[in-house]
This record gives sequence, structure tokens and C-alpha cells, in this order.
Amino acid sequence: MSAATTVVPVQPLAVPPVKAAELLGISDRALRRWRAEGRGPRYVTLGGNKVVYRVSDLESWLES
Repeated sequence: MSAATTVVPVQPLAVPPVKAAELLGISDRALRRWRAEGRGPRYVTLGGNKVVYRVSDLESWLES
């Protein structure tokens, strides 16, 4: 007899700009422009030039 296994999907903690734009329903170019203008959801810069968006920040921004 084998035990039943339950697969639980894992939600990423952070996503790259292209995925963030997709989740927000905008183009990645618009999201890049918002970053340059200091608008839009919060983001994190990793290693100097890699930008990611925390999923929780995207959800908070959408709710506001």
C-alpha cells in the first residue's frame, strides 16, 4: 500500500518584470517607464541591475 501524495502549487515570492507586467495586465515597457518615473508597485534591485517584484507588493499595489 502506498500513501496518497498531495501536490500543492508553490507561489513564487518574487517575479521578473516581464511576469510582473503580465500579472498587472500591462506591457513590460510601461512597467519599465513607471520604474523610471518613480510610479507603480515597489520593486527590489538585486546585484546592481536585476529587478524583481515581490508578489505580495504587486497584490498590495493592485488593491490600493
